[in-house]
Amino acid sequence: SSRFFAAKLPKNTAFKDDGGKNHFQVEFRLPNGGDQEELASLAVENEAEAVNELFSRCICRIGRLTKIDRSMVKKLPARARETIENKMEELAPQVDPDMEATCPECETLFTLHFNMSQFFLNELKINLDQLYQEVHFLAFYYKWSESEILAMTNKKRRKYLELLGDHLERNGEE
Repeated sequence: SSRFFAAKLPKNTAFKDDGGKNHFQVEFRLPNGGDQEELASLAVENEAEAVNELFSRCICRIGRLTKIDRSMVKKLPARARETIENKMEELAPQVDPDMEATCPECETLFTLHFNMSQFFLNELKINLDQLYQEVHFLAFYYKWSESEILAMTNKKRRKYLELLGDHLERNGEE
């Protein structure tokens, strides 16, 4: 059974529904291994969609709205998403499984502490931060819109970044 948590969105980051009504309360559960497993292949293809899908899986209520899907998640302001991410990080169980490890140099046995929940949330945050950088770079140089860039697969987006990087390097630009 999943535990649900609430987050209150700051005033300027409310979710605005199709009727123009602002919603400030969000109810969600924390990501789990099933989410990670289900979204792994999507994350390889399109990180932005994977993050949107993760949020649509974890968020169960926005205000009085209970049918949450990717299109609703995409309408969440960036600061609202950040508020929810921060609350998830704060609430992530501090499960620290101990792993026995052996030093490859001296063969000494030692215990390694690993926080899986924090690792998973950090990976999502790193991927999201990287995605923002990629969108900024491509939008700045190619003048493409965010939606055009996010509609690309990771492979296609990275190819454009590689081509642009090569071009800038050849021309001595930064």
